[in-house]
Amino acid sequence: MGLPQPLSPSDAERPAPALSEWIGFKWLMGVQGHRVDVQRLQCDSEYALTCLAQACGGRDPVLRAYAERLRQRLG
Repeated sequence: MGLPQPLSPSDAERPAPALSEWIGFKWLMGVQGHRVDVQRLQCDSEYALTCLAQACGGRDPVLRAYAERLRQRLG
């Protein structure tokens, strides 16, 4: 197992999404008929990335843009 790598300056400038951002995402997804578990979004990165990918592939341009911003921050 390797040593942890230091954060690059770009990684250090990208804080993880806040709870309020995940709640906004949940509401936007709900409008499209998708249920999202906010608690799981915060602790399960695979689940979060799957939900964000689904949103990025959707028809709503507002949801796509919001999800893309969150996905970029998750790195």
